[in-house]
Amino acid sequence: MLVDTKLQKEVEINILKYHLNPHFLYNFLNNLYSLALSKSEKTPDTILMFSHVMQYINISSTKQFVTINNEISIIKKLIKIFLIKFSKEVDIELNIEKNISQTVIEPMILIPLVYNSLIFSDIRENHGFISIKSIVKDNIIAFEVRFSHSLNTESNCFDYNADEILENIQKRLSLKYGNRANIFIQNDDYLTVYVLNIQK
Repeated sequence: MLVDTKLQKEVEINILKYHLNPHFLYNFLNNLYSLALSKSEKTPDTILMFSHVMQYINISSTKQFVTINNEISIIKKLIKIFLIKFSKEVDIELNIEKNISQTVIEPMILIPLVYNSLIFSDIRENHGFISIKSIVKDNIIAFEVRFSHSLNTESNCFDYNADEILENIQKRLSLKYGNRANIFIQNDDYLTVYVLNIQK
């Protein structure tokens, strides 16, 4: 009975991860399309990065755990792809402690949080920012994603619902970790903060 319950949870988790994939595919294809139209020299390298991201998403959807380093590597690629359309420097801070790089976590937990910050932030504006960092205290690893946004900001990405993505993450955390993990969400008029806590 215990084995059946565990298998059922893994099936539920895999179904939830599967539902995340189309969002990344459709919305980043828009960036590639824009590059292709402008005949940018960055197009081949961007397509290569995008293929690495999609390969990771597909492979990780079949795994129970990945290292934090794996997730961060893909996050860096997503940020690079996103920044291609900017002609000026923007304020994105990524600060992950090295001593947790080989710690394993549920796949596709950190990436959607960062993805939300990229498409909802107002970093196009002079004072906009995104901050991504880890905090390790006692037996808890905390990940904080903090970003500024305009009042009543909305995503212009195709068929994207941030609330559904966050609900997806919360369900997978509950199935995988039970009461050993949680996500705190603060959403004010001009600032959103996600704090993900996982007990080691």
